[in-house]
This record gives sequence, structure tokens and C-alpha cells, in this order.
Amino acid sequence: MDKQCNGIYRIACAVPKLTLGDPAANATEIAKIYKEATANGASIVLTPELSLTGASCGDLFWHRELVEAGYAALKDLTKITLNRSEVLIIGLPIISESKIFNCAAVLQRGAIVGLSASTKSNRQFSSARLDDKYEFRDVHINDQYIFVLHHSIYNDDNNFRFAIEFGDEALSLVRPSVDYARHGAHAILCMASYPETATSTYTLKTAVKATSTQMMATYAIASAGVHESTADTVCAGHAFIAQEGKIVAENVPFSRNSTICYSDIIPKWFEAQRIRTGFASDLSQCVPQQPVPMPLPCVTTPDYLPLRRMAFIPDDASELAELCENALSIQAAALAKRVEVTHSKRLVV
Repeated sequence: MDKQCNGIYRIACAVPKLTLGDPAANATEIAKIYKEATANGASIVLTPELSLTGASCGDLFWHRELVEAGYAALKDLTKITLNRSEVLIIGLPIISESKIFNCAAVLQRGAIVGLSASTKSNRQFSSARLDDKYEFRDVHINDQYIFVLHHSIYNDDNNFRFAIEFGDEALSLVRPSVDYARHGAHAILCMASYPETATSTYTLKTAVKATSTQMMATYAIASAGVHESTADTVCAGHAFIAQEGKIVAENVPFSRNSTICYSDIIPKWFEAQRIRTGFASDLSQCVPQQPVPMPLPCVTTPDYLPLRRMAFIPDDASELAELCENALSIQAAALAKRVEVTHSKRLVV
């Protein structure tokens, strides 16, 4: 980590323009996005679920040719991070022991720092589920053996922690993000491939905002874009970042080109909130693996920090009215109780 680091980290959520079933072309586009985002100060660049192949390849996932092409593209993307501390997170299918896994590869300094696997079946996979009986398994990729992890947290030298979950996990009853946050993660990064419906955007944003509040963490999501191809679904390519129950950064969905949105976070703020509320006192029985150490670059100027001139006054007029009504009701209820207890006959307001 930079010795001048002041504890401010920049997250970039990117939705690359996809060429379905062509990992080489997708790697080229992801490389462009990585260079643009890091030039803009990003510490971490997140892409959607299965971003290297596309999430809607269907039966092609069962063919070695697509998976091997994904491995070759992964090798090329690993090279562009050589001597760079900025992290790139991409999605790809991994085959091990005649099973296929929906994975996220975490790349930094010319190496695969970790492979995280989804613990739930993806819509495009009938057996792509990590066996719950094992904490990890190793796979052979590009002449090296790498452990596939789940429930893993990545830890910066300055104790900034982040973890990865997948779209189907994020909307499940038992979410990995609960364990991640309880064990110190300041940012939950979600790779998704959600099909779009009339109400799905509202539902997803509501869930993401609630999660950021409950976990006292930044929640960032990058979902598959419009170039996914299926017979009956469309993907919108949503990317947004939530903090303290609010969407603080968002891209333009349904874009035919690549999009990126940014947000800055200060982990110490979340630490202060958690200490004040006793958030981490009740640790989960499901303990994540040991944190994976990785130094990250900081930014000197918080250009994307969600600060407002009047921090406690909502921008939305209806929300402000509801807040004022509630504050007035609190005061009235407290005053009424005092009148009851003191048996006062008159009040001067």
C-alpha cells in the first residue's frame, strides 16, 4: 500500500460490452475498462457474473472449448495487472472433477489472488454448485493449481476488507454477506446476471439499500448487460453502489456500450458505526476462511464520496415531510407522557 494512503478507497462497478461466447473479445473490452477505471483512481474494478464468457451461453458451458478459451483469456487479463496493485474481478466458468463452477477470479500484480465460487446454482448451470461439504477444492488452470474458495474475505494492509457474493446468493434467505460483514468486510461486491422485469429494478434496489444498512457496509453490484442473449429474457446491465441505505452511484442501464460507475468509501466510518452499535458481537457459526492478504491503492481526493451539505436532511421532499412528521410525533408523545405523569393542568409551548 502507498505510504501516503489516507484510508479512502474507490470502487468501480463496470458492465462491459459483451460478445457472447467469445472470451478473447471480452477480455479485450474488460482490459479497456480496467485501464480507464484505474486511470480514474479505482482501487477495485468489479465486472458482472460470468463476464468473460457471458452468462447466457446455455449448453456451450458443457463444452471444454468455451471453458479453455476462458482460461486463455483469463491468462491475458492476469498479465495486464502485472506490477499493479489495483484489483480486477472477473467472472468465468471453472471445471473441476467433471463439475462446473460459477467463479469470480480476483486478479492483482500479474497473479490470480483467489477464485471465489458461488454456493448456489446459477440459472444457466444445472450442476454448477460448490459442494457444501468442502471449504475449498483446487483446480488446474493455465499450468498452476489454484484453490477455489467460498466465504473468503480479502484483506488490505490497512485493514480494509472486501468479499464477493453472487446474484442468486444476494437474494437468498441465507446470504453470505451476513457472515462477511460480521467478520469485518467493509464492502460486499456482488456479481450478477439478473433478467429484467417490470418490477425487478425496484426490488433489487430495495434489497441492496437494505443490505447496506443492515451490514453497515458498502454494497456494490454489477449485473449482466443487454448483449446477453436468451429466448425469453433481457438483461439491463445495472451497476450501482449503496451506502447507508442509499444508492450513491449508478450507471445508465440498457446501454449498448460499456459503462462504469464509481464510489469512494472510508472503512473507518463503518468501523465506528459497528463499534457504537455492537454489530460484530454476535459472530456467525459459519466462519469465513482466513483473510486473503492483498495491498490496495488509495485515492488522495474523495471525488466520489457521497457527502451532502445538509447530511441529516433528505433531498426527497416526501421523505423530508415524513421525517418531520415523525420527529414532531416523537416530541408530542414525549410531552404527552410528561403531562400524564406530572398531572399538569396547563402547558406553555
